[in-house]
Amino acid sequence: MNTTAFLHTLRRPLLVLAGASLLGLPGALSAQTDKAKEPTYENYIDFSAGYNLQSGDRPGFQKGLLLNKEGFGGIGDLFYTSQLNNATTLKLRGRALPGNEDYLLDLDITKDEFGYLKFGYKSFRVWYDGSGKFYPPNMLLVQLYDEDLHLDRGNLWFEAGYVPADKVNFVLRYDLLTRKGKKDTLFLGDSALAVSPVTVAARGVLPAFRALDEKRHVLKATLSKQSEKTGWQIASTLDKAELDNSYNVRRRYNEPASSSTRNVSPDRLFTLKDGTETDLFALRGSVSTKINENLSVNTAISRTTIDTTLHGSRIVGNGPGGYDPVFDAAFTNRQSRDEGYLHLTGETETKQTVATINALYRPTEFWSIIPAVRFEKRTTLAESDFEEPNNAPSASNPTALLIQEEIAVHSENDWKLNSQSLDARYTGFKNWTVNFKAEHEQNTGDIAETQIVEPGILNTIRIQRVGNFEIETQKYSATANWYPKAGTTVAVQYYFKARQSDFGATLDNIAVNTPTSGNRYPAYITNMDWETNDLNVRLSWRAASNLRLVTRYDFQGTTVRVQEAGLPFDEASERKSHI
Repeated sequence: MNTTAFLHTLRRPLLVLAGASLLGLPGALSAQTDKAKEPTYENYIDFSAGYNLQSGDRPGFQKGLLLNKEGFGGIGDLFYTSQLNNATTLKLRGRALPGNEDYLLDLDITKDEFGYLKFGYKSFRVWYDGSGKFYPPNMLLVQLYDEDLHLDRGNLWFEAGYVPADKVNFVLRYDLLTRKGKKDTLFLGDSALAVSPVTVAARGVLPAFRALDEKRHVLKATLSKQSEKTGWQIASTLDKAELDNSYNVRRRYNEPASSSTRNVSPDRLFTLKDGTETDLFALRGSVSTKINENLSVNTAISRTTIDTTLHGSRIVGNGPGGYDPVFDAAFTNRQSRDEGYLHLTGETETKQTVATINALYRPTEFWSIIPAVRFEKRTTLAESDFEEPNNAPSASNPTALLIQEEIAVHSENDWKLNSQSLDARYTGFKNWTVNFKAEHEQNTGDIAETQIVEPGILNTIRIQRVGNFEIETQKYSATANWYPKAGTTVAVQYYFKARQSDFGATLDNIAVNTPTSGNRYPAYITNMDWETNDLNVRLSWRAASNLRLVTRYDFQGTTVRVQEAGLPFDEASERKSHI
């Protein structure tokens, strides 16, 4: 790709140079180099314009430089401020660059010791290259559609705050976030043309794209107050998302029938539609209390519920509509394993509660001790229904029709976590700090899964699992940090970590994996324990103000012990690693 960028930007420096040509170049340049004589602009507007002389891969150019090949022009930057009265200030920032589709409006009105109002909108375009992969052995590069892709992202917001000192503060903010357009994806289509047109060997080289249409409404409200010894906050979030996305893939494009196992062309395409609607509501609160000069306590609790509705499909076809084909159980080019799903509907409901409490205790100038406790509980209920076309035609039966099965899936899980930690830090040695930390965590939970074929008609249970687990984790670490000079840190750490996992399968009724079968994965694993010892050294050096170099070495040993149903508890793995 040969590219020449030809940009015109009309800014204040150009106006100054234009003036220099009329008033005398030496005097103008002297004024430019004399910072004390430079004028300052409280309010200003900059105009910008540009055009690109480019040949070659246009989508690649736009993606790499984030510029529209056809050029742009408009307001590059705008700033305006005004003192409305002795206590109120208005500020306005703006930008409008058609072509690059880059827009900004940011209005802020602030009244001292009272509050503020904010309103704004921001929109910008991101370019993508929809090309597939180049296969050098036979110079294969396939173009299936217009590869000049882009995605427009937007954010509309409003925020109001009442924030006087030493009083209850209130902040309310609303955001509308959007994404719309097309972008490339690594989920590529396969092609045998990359190897040989008369074999079934294939490589993933054909271009594919994602189509996105997303909206999110986010509303946040916060009440808070801060004083010398106490502070508290109550906040809530309402987040509603609407997604209507799709993957669009072409498979075995333009191949003759002889390249497949059947006497028809393997050329076909599929579209995977992903529709999601999510409602999230979170309520959280925190309290911070300074009991005395040596002790402070922090407590927080949150409650979150997430309700999600799913809809979508995965349809394989070659109909006249191109991408997003209409389902046809007997379309001409159907192949074995062209499975998909139709009329997907599903719902999930998640509830989560988290509570934490920690304290900071400073018994002396050099010691700080932080004990902490955390509790978490999460429950999830999920169910979905869909039709699954399967048993596609094969070489031995090329005219077989797809068989459509209606399937219902239901799952429930309940998970609890309790964790405790103690962190101690000592800073009494010159240029040294020493840390000791102990962590203990317990996880317990239950899970139930069911898959039913033809619900309400045959009610055939294909999968039914009920199980539970208990996981206990411990970690102990000691760390010493040495600061030999400013910008340089040497750290030495040792830690020991152990995890004990117990799994129980109270029900394992699977059509092909009966309780008496030798193939009961994953239910045959009953216990698994890990132990890790790690010694590491880390060197961090700030070579320059904008450059930091870090190197680390770990010597690590890990032992894994496993018990499977009907077998003794035994060592399964022992390894040593140099990292």
